[in-house]
Amino acid sequence: SEFGFAHDWAQDFLVDDWLARWSKYVHKGGPLKNHGGLDWSYWELAGEQIGGTSRSAGDTETFGIVNHCWTSTAKLEHFEAVRRLMGEEASVPLALSTGGPAPSPLAPSLLALTASAVALFGLT
Repeated sequence: SEFGFAHDWAQDFLVDDWLARWSKYVHKGGPLKNHGGLDWSYWELAGEQIGGTSRSAGDTETFGIVNHCWTSTAKLEHFEAVRRLMGEEASVPLALSTGGPAPSPLAPSLLALTASAVALFGLT
């Protein structure tokens, strides 16, 4: 199952409520809770739109996890929400979302997400 949510998701009650229900379903309340949970994928990893229906090439992807340059997260709170869905503690350094220098190495989850995208799409 594929899904995504905008960077400002917490400001929209319906999206915030949906995300809370989705998280419960994925982890504790769904039919696969005793079998490792539900497999899912997040849309969109990239921080920049590439075009398409209702998309404009070069615009900021408001659902994207990483920034335009893939050097950091796009927004800390958004990334932390995705990490919680992954079953991880949310503790990304603030510099990742504020435009400050990214720590070296990047947060482990961001590296895992990037590595997954590289493997999935054959990017090298």
